[in-house]
Amino acid sequence: MRILRFVKARGAGTIGEAAKRLRITHEGVRKQMAVLEASGWVAREPGPGTGRRGRPMEAYRVTSAGDRLFPKAYDRLAADLIAGVAAAGGPAMIQKLLASLADMQVMAWEPLLAGLSPEARLDRLKGLYLKDDPFMSVEKRDGDLILIERNCPFLNVALEHPALCSLSVSTLERLLGHPVIREEKFQSGHGRCVFRIRLGKKLPDRQFHMEAENRAA
Repeated sequence: MRILRFVKARGAGTIGEAAKRLRITHEGVRKQMAVLEASGWVAREPGPGTGRRGRPMEAYRVTSAGDRLFPKAYDRLAADLIAGVAAAGGPAMIQKLLASLADMQVMAWEPLLAGLSPEARLDRLKGLYLKDDPFMSVEKRDGDLILIERNCPFLNVALEHPALCSLSVSTLERLLGHPVIREEKFQSGHGRCVFRIRLGKKLPDRQFHMEAENRAA
């Protein structure tokens, strides 16, 4: 990471420059740079001048994949955007925005779930947030299906704006065809979200299920 930060700060850097600045051997930097390149975090480009043996020098630049390793403020931006929408249009505007996002998710997922039973659909929907999400699991309980979410990738924003979770609830309802109740919530201190899919109940005739803004204590 020291080498990666050095390259990021300079825009591009050679092995020799990194070795001199970081006080690491040339060979040590070369080996670490090879690892960074193999990981897709840096890429080579023509460098300034030539090396000691007359060969063209090569510089390294951080790739878009490597850039993701540096601090970002997406959570703050998303929370501020939601607050801005609420200030401009009130709760009705927030609901309209989330309903539109739900429409987009349903359109993307519906072709992938065609012909599947509710249980098979829910098993596939464990990837709703992240592909092959290891923090999602499905259980059967009292005739219902239970989706357990142990990691929320939007948690920081959802803690400030719990209505954001309405997006997940409504998307699940529309894709599964049954009412969905969030029985446990990160906002309530449970350390996870638990969604109960009421298989014996008919989905109400509604376009969007808006949860109340119950903020975390």
